Amino acid sequence: MTAGLREPAQPGTLQRLALRGGLWTLMGHGAAQVIRLGGNILVARLLFPEAFGIMGTVFAMLIGITMFSDIGLGPGIIQDPRGADPLFLRTAWTLQIIRGAFIWLVSFPLSLVIYWSNGESLFLWLIPVAGLTCVLSGFNSVSLITCKRRLHFGRMTLLNLSANAAGTAAMIGCAWVYPTVWALLINAFISALIMLAGSFLFLPEIPMRWKLDPDSVQGLVRFGRWIFVGTALTFLVSRLDIFILGSVAGMAVLGVYATAKNFAFAGLDALGMLASTVLLPVYSRLAERGPEALRKQTLKMRALLLALFLPPFWVLAITGPHLIAFLYDGRYQDAGWMIQILAAGAVGTAVSATVDQMLLAQGDSFRYMLQLASKLLLQLAGMALGAHFAGLHGFIVGLASAELLNYPILMGMVRKYGVWLPGLDAAAYAISAVVILTGWQLV
Repeated sequence: MTAGLREPAQPGTLQRLALRGGLWTLMGHGAAQVIRLGGNILVARLLFPEAFGIMGTVFAMLIGITMFSDIGLGPGIIQDPRGADPLFLRTAWTLQIIRGAFIWLVSFPLSLVIYWSNGESLFLWLIPVAGLTCVLSGFNSVSLITCKRRLHFGRMTLLNLSANAAGTAAMIGCAWVYPTVWALLINAFISALIMLAGSFLFLPEIPMRWKLDPDSVQGLVRFGRWIFVGTALTFLVSRLDIFILGSVAGMAVLGVYATAKNFAFAGLDALGMLASTVLLPVYSRLAERGPEALRKQTLKMRALLLALFLPPFWVLAITGPHLIAFLYDGRYQDAGWMIQILAAGAVGTAVSATVDQMLLAQGDSFRYMLQLASKLLLQLAGMALGAHFAGLHGFIVGLASAELLNYPILMGMVRKYGVWLPGLDAAAYAISAVVILTGWQLV
């Protein structure tokens, strides 16, 4: 029988791995964002805005199926005591393959639904073809997850960057030769192929074989039942604006909005990745040492993360129109004021993102799901009321305000674990408000 994976046990080892993992994650995500945004800027000059709206809808639907079928395999491996056991990991890999095939099958009827709702025949082909990338990802080695559990991010980061760079290069080349929406899909396919090959060749840990151990299946499903609902809600929170805006405003407006959202939320993507890959395992280990140690270390980590991530949102909220005017042609200029609103709202999302993983670290997936549900309801109410009173501007303001309104609900749920830090959060909100409002007056 194959031996299990070795894991860090000493506090000093955990701290060093957390710091190293955080640095790898931030550097890797930063480089990936440069590659992605650079590629999008170049391709935007070769394609029409509607192409980005169409492809944004395709990927939003694909991500939706992926998230609605998520049973928490990643968090399950990270937090489960059996997360280094070969039988447990092979069972998780088998479930991952089944899920990838399921997503692809569901993409066929979903393409019909989207076609009937939008009247765009390209969806009949784009969605099922894009769904094949989920089949490829289903075969990825679970080494991609065990590296996160053990806070080993070096090779995984290099693999991600290689996949992003190759996919972006293929997208630019295809758009140059064949300037259609299909060029945007090439990126996903090339990236998925490289991740699949690299997960076995570059991250070899435990050989993968088809296994369905009943005890392992039961453990994964039991933990993932609320993750399943929570992930579905996460999708709606992050993508519902795309579907609503595309239906009521058209693909051209959606393409401009998607461009703004990519800029405004680039930092949130990095923070979200850092939270799920580094904070979750670190919070899980700290929780085992008692509430006093947990609160002390949480204060240090959250203060550091907010100091790093809030300033970029301030800059985007102040300079959004100038940034878009410099990088894009006149068709995309409305993205400037959209960036300002979305980046200002992202301050609240950043504050919450540094603490919500604490619920999962404590095994409280139920409360994690509840705070996501409240956030979704606030988003829906904000978008509806904003659109009614102020049109497109009000729609985006309502969306951006939801996280701030959800803050008391989230903090009420984490308070029982002794990690609510009202002084830190108040300072983050107050400083952000002063900087952004001052910037709007001066620029």
